[in-house]
Amino acid sequence: LFCPRVLCRWMCFVSSLHMHAHSRHRIYHNGIGAAGAVALAEALKVNAALTALDLRLNPLQQEGLEALCEALKINNTLTKLELDGIGYVRLELLTLIDNMLHDPVRAARASGESDTKPAR
Repeated sequence: LFCPRVLCRWMCFVSSLHMHAHSRHRIYHNGIGAAGAVALAEALKVNAALTALDLRLNPLQQEGLEALCEALKINNTLTKLELDGIGYVRLELLTLIDNMLHDPVRAARASGESDTKPAR
């Protein structure tokens, strides 16, 4: 759960994605959960400048990762997304995201194991 100070900074960050041309952001180990990842995914849908995002060590959970995956269907500028240590998620979803970042055509055909395991 966010403390008010962290929540305020997080909301300012998400808002800045809509307004400013940032190329890289590091927001690792900030306690961003599924709800924060969903908000971030919405911002990524309209951001055409961000190229790299470090979300390591945030408990994004399956719901947050699914939202980010949907955002990547629209956002073509983000090419690096660091997701190590995000908790237990379906490996096939991580594979799909990796494919989308590197080759959108392959992403449509992406398939992986449906096992649940921790991200690297």
